[in-house]
Amino acid sequence: MMFDDAHYRWRDEPDDGEYELQFDRFESNKAVLLVVDKTEDWPIGDIVLPATDTPGIDPDNAVRTAIFHGTIDGSELVELVYDPQITEQRIREAEERYERVRATPDDENGTQDVGESENQ
Repeated sequence: MMFDDAHYRWRDEPDDGEYELQFDRFESNKAVLLVVDKTEDWPIGDIVLPATDTPGIDPDNAVRTAIFHGTIDGSELVELVYDPQITEQRIREAEERYERVRATPDDENGTQDVGESENQ
């Protein structure tokens, strides 16, 4: 698959190889994918693709997370594969983190109700 309509915004020129790409947002009906360096676990740039060229992405449906495997050759994307298993895993992990934060009672954080401290 060729990505002739792709636009690249690199922080540093990438090495040829495989990268994890994370769906970040839509910009004018185009999907913005963060290109993550596996060794640093940090984005090295992003690729803007027409949403129709991005498997697993539907611009009419709100997407929270989508993970892809991509191959970069000569600073251009030459292959993109959607990974539904890792996508679902990341969604579950984010939901679990959110639930843990929400479920933490105030007293575990060392705080008290104002009413309780006045009565002591």
